[in-house]
Amino acid sequence: MLERDGHKCALCGDKNPPFHVHHIQMRSECDELKLDIDNCITLCDFCHHDIKDRESAYEEIFISKIKDLKRNESNQAR
Repeated sequence: MLERDGHKCALCGDKNPPFHVHHIQMRSECDELKLDIDNCITLCDFCHHDIKDRESAYEEIFISKIKDLKRNESNQAR
């Protein structure tokens, strides 16, 4: 996941650890996705705390970012 996300925060682009694994669909709501890399995104410490209690507002943003990152990975592999 960290490699897919370019070793940086997917929201602000910060490249300085610590990083957090953020589950897009919360583990408490969707336990079967807890190990699914497409349900996880890299966030810096600031962004991870900043979105707390507003996770659902970011869900579509994160899904879109993961699609873009995967598309870029695919294009670079060619």
